[in-house]
Amino acid sequence: MLRRTLPSLYPRYPRFSTPTIVPHSAPTTENLSKASALKEAKAPLPLPLSQQQKQKQKQSTHTQKHSKVTHSLASTQAAVPLPTTFAHPSLTPASFKALFTLSPTGKPAVEATPLPPAESKYPFRFYQITLRRGLYGIEKDVKKCVDALGLHGRHQVVWRAVNPHNAGLILKVRELVTVELVNEVPDVSRRPRAVKGYTKVGTALAGASLSA
Repeated sequence: MLRRTLPSLYPRYPRFSTPTIVPHSAPTTENLSKASALKEAKAPLPLPLSQQQKQKQKQSTHTQKHSKVTHSLASTQAAVPLPTTFAHPSLTPASFKALFTLSPTGKPAVEATPLPPAESKYPFRFYQITLRRGLYGIEKDVKKCVDALGLHGRHQVVWRAVNPHNAGLILKVRELVTVELVNEVPDVSRRPRAVKGYTKVGTALAGASLSA
């Protein structure tokens, strides 16, 4: 009886053939011509003129959607007095900047006092600003400008001095406000306050019989 040995079961020879290693050589003209032919075959075909025009139209509409649209002053109803917003000759950049910088106490560093009418270059002294609509659904930047003007509710009226800073805020929110030029600010504190509740004046059933 034959007895199987390990060498007979597991012969000593490689299970896979060893790879043949070829030394690197420079590319030949035939290989280069084949590579260029493959690139030309994979190159995209030129589009017809109709499709090129459609692509240009899509690109133009895409840029128009994401571009910021600015409206001219003629398309609005706000009467903003542009010729009266030039700075006074005596107003230097340092003093103008100090008008709107806050001190550590939270108050303006320099109080903005209006010039007398004889010395003022502006024909009017104050902007009378009226808010025409509510503040729901407006952008954050516009909301900040409205808050800076002191407007918080619909049909509210405020008076601001004529200067370039207030003129810039008005131009930012010109679609929401109506502006008039005045020389005097009415004393709001002296206005009579509205009486709370109601008073009974009369009844329409005064002469009618109440008997059932």
